[in-house]
Amino acid sequence: MKYTAIALAVALAAFNANANDESSDLDSMDSLDSSIELADESFDEDFEYDLDESFEEESFVASDDETMTAEDEQSAFGEQSKDSVSEVKSPRKEIKSLMDQYKIDVETQLNEAGKSHLVSLTTGTAAVGVDKANPDWSRYRANAIRRAVADAKQSHLENLNTSTRNSSITEFFQDEGAPTPTADDFKSESRMGSVYEKAVALMEAKLDSALEEEGIDPETFKSASKQKKQELMRDYFAETTITEAFGDMSGMFVIKTFEMYDNSGKGRIGVVLAKSLKKRDQLKALIESKGQVKPDVAMANPAFSNIQAALSSNKTPYLEYGTSVEYDDKGYPMIISYGQAGVRYTDNDRLMDKKIKAAYKQARSNALANLAQTYNMSGNFVGKVSEERSDVQEVVHTLANSTSVSTMDPGSVETLRTVIDQAAKMTSSIQNLNGLRTVNKWEMSHPITGHEMVGVAVVWHPIHVRNAEAMQSGKTAKQIEDAQPRKESGILTTQQSKSRFNAADF
Repeated sequence: MKYTAIALAVALAAFNANANDESSDLDSMDSLDSSIELADESFDEDFEYDLDESFEEESFVASDDETMTAEDEQSAFGEQSKDSVSEVKSPRKEIKSLMDQYKIDVETQLNEAGKSHLVSLTTGTAAVGVDKANPDWSRYRANAIRRAVADAKQSHLENLNTSTRNSSITEFFQDEGAPTPTADDFKSESRMGSVYEKAVALMEAKLDSALEEEGIDPETFKSASKQKKQELMRDYFAETTITEAFGDMSGMFVIKTFEMYDNSGKGRIGVVLAKSLKKRDQLKALIESKGQVKPDVAMANPAFSNIQAALSSNKTPYLEYGTSVEYDDKGYPMIISYGQAGVRYTDNDRLMDKKIKAAYKQARSNALANLAQTYNMSGNFVGKVSEERSDVQEVVHTLANSTSVSTMDPGSVETLRTVIDQAAKMTSSIQNLNGLRTVNKWEMSHPITGHEMVGVAVVWHPIHVRNAEAMQSGKTAKQIEDAQPRKESGILTTQQSKSRFNAADF
């Protein structure tokens, strides 16, 4: 260790002196003695390089305001069913194939009905990257749904008010007949560099002697010979494209969800979103109506005579996500916003109860966020894609001994590098909203992995708005009661959520 300390101190001091001033006097060498005392200190150098690359692309079809019938919608968009959740070998490929086929079927039927200009479809996917042995699996799954929706919305955003800048660089260099370095070319060109080399050589000799005394072969630790690289040819091309986009993201509704997993529980979640200005305007008008909405008898849906019963009858509530506009049995329009959350597994029942309670709070927050996003959302996107291609020929000259130099020519080396850097920021808000109720809460195990999930359905109904305002108005119970409308007569391998798209609303 003594000789090691001496060698490190000498090398460090000489190198620093040379870096500060290659023409400095040898008086700086006086500092070597004091520097030896520092040789017992250690230092580390950590290098970390992180590169995040993401790439999303999707097509966008312009939307319009015209009217579609309920028959058109039902025929084109079909029903969500248990076939949307699958256990497969390759989730990424198969979910893309399933979503593409769904879009093709929808667009074909819309084209045949002459309604393709009324609807804009976009898709998004996200991975569930942990296996089912992970106690947080259901939390990762719930997060993947949110990321899939964000992915679809970003695909839509990238096509709004788009600006693009592009630049490219081309370089070519060739050095024909460059002289080969001699042994003298490897000698230091400065006085301090020469002193540094001598100091290192002296310390190496002493260290070799010490290693031999300990029975260790010094050749094991011999450093590589000096080398010089000489560039003979360089052919370089680089291109950079910067894209910016911004626009209104309101009125986007999730109409279909898919889930696919392999045997380990890893997989992907996919969503299909529909964009309609008419649908957005309808939702905005309802929220801003303060409950003053007349029922549309033609749209009355007997299935929603009891809203909670209708929602709780859904056997696959975990496939419902986002916001929809439905009609009750009297024809009153209502907004249903779905949210869900995963629960970290624990075998402690008391702790599990607390985790489920917290998950319900997160699910409700998620439902309210989905409502705000559908009602009023805007976004900004910035993306940069760079690609560099180089073809370089270098020869390597190695100092074999004090008088000879060997040369190695590996030929030209071609490299291609692509860097993608994208960011999208989407914001939404909704304020002073009355008439919201958490009508349904569900808890169940996922059919593929068995992990616990919870979810809620938050409902806005015009009658709820009127009741909330009436209760704050000071009216009597009888007055409020008289104002109420009177009731009139009248094993899983694959799953899909119900289609919540009504073409007439778009």
